[in-house]
Amino acid sequence: MKEFEVTIKVRNNLLKQRRLELGMNQADISRAIGINHSLYNALETMKDSPMGPRGWRPAAQRVADFHGLSCEELFPSAIRSVKKATVSRLFTADEAQMLSGGVFSDVQSLSENAQSRDVVMGAVKLLTPEEQSVLFHRFGLAGHEEMTREEMIDANIIGRKVTVVRLQQIEEKALRKLRHPSRSAKLREVA
Repeated sequence: MKEFEVTIKVRNNLLKQRRLELGMNQADISRAIGINHSLYNALETMKDSPMGPRGWRPAAQRVADFHGLSCEELFPSAIRSVKKATVSRLFTADEAQMLSGGVFSDVQSLSENAQSRDVVMGAVKLLTPEEQSVLFHRFGLAGHEEMTREEMIDANIIGRKVTVVRLQQIEEKALRKLRHPSRSAKLREVA
């Protein structure tokens, strides 16, 4: 029986939402606040705690001040209590399909199977080069490293400046194309 590893990444959605409302990527907002980009990323992705041994870390305080909020509002106790920002668990194929509810989970698992790879790549070839690049990098397919949208912007993977919202639109359009009945039926046949 096939097993799939499902990884859940926890993020500070309030911090991310405030940044997106300003139309900024992580690099821009960290420059505006005056802190290191990797430190800002660690606070948003919850890889690092906003609390230090003696209270709020100075970077967390600067981020809260920038947004006009207190640290308690921007980093509520539920966020401060998270011990691991990424949690992984193995699921059976049926459990993974039930959780995902989409064709793309099939595409990810199929890309590992040599016989199915041709079918998957045939479906992917119908996407624009921009859509292919976004999906490959977003989901770690075809030998690419899995990246967040912010990381994709910083790496300039599509060769032009775009916003997080635009990358999300490109990703969603590509997934809609793959879910189209004419393509998804072929993908399900080889699953």
